[in-house]
Amino acid sequence: MLNTNSGITHKNYQMKTLFIYLSLWLLASCAPKAQQGPFNPRALSRQWMLTKMEGFTKEELAKAGAFIDLTDLKKTNGKAGCNRIGFSTKAEANGHIQFSGVLSTRMYCAPFMKLEGAFIELLKHISIYKVEGHRIRFYNAKNKLLAEAVAADWD
Repeated sequence: MLNTNSGITHKNYQMKTLFIYLSLWLLASCAPKAQQGPFNPRALSRQWMLTKMEGFTKEELAKAGAFIDLTDLKKTNGKAGCNRIGFSTKAEANGHIQFSGVLSTRMYCAPFMKLEGAFIELLKHISIYKVEGHRIRFYNAKNKLLAEAVAADWD
C-alpha cells in the first residue's frame, strides 16, 4: 500500500508542477511587450529613405538618394544629394525628436543644392516622429506633416 500512495503522491506532485509552469508561461505571454507603437525610439534605429518632403517629388528624392540614418542615435547622419550631413539626435518614447548640431561637407552639386538646403532646414523644424511598420513620419511642433520616409531595408 505504501508504494501505491507514494506513486499517487508523486503523480500529484508532477501534475501540480506542470500546472504551475503552464500558468507562469501563460502569464508571461500576456505581459505587455517592451515599448511598441509609433513612439518607440528602438524602432527609429534604421536608415530611412525620404519619400515625401514639401517642394520635392518622390522621384527627385529618390534620384538624390535622400535619407536619414538613425541606425545609431549617437552618430546620426543623412544625405540629400552629394554632401553628407551629420547631426545630433535626441529621441524620446513620447514621440518627441530633436535634431541639432547640423554639419555638412561643402561640395557643390548644382542639381541638389536646393534639396540639400531644404533638407538641412527641415531637420531644424522636426519635433515629432511616428513609426508605423516600415514607414516613419516627421511632424513639426504644431503636428504639421513635414516629411515621410520608408525603411531602407524594407522590400
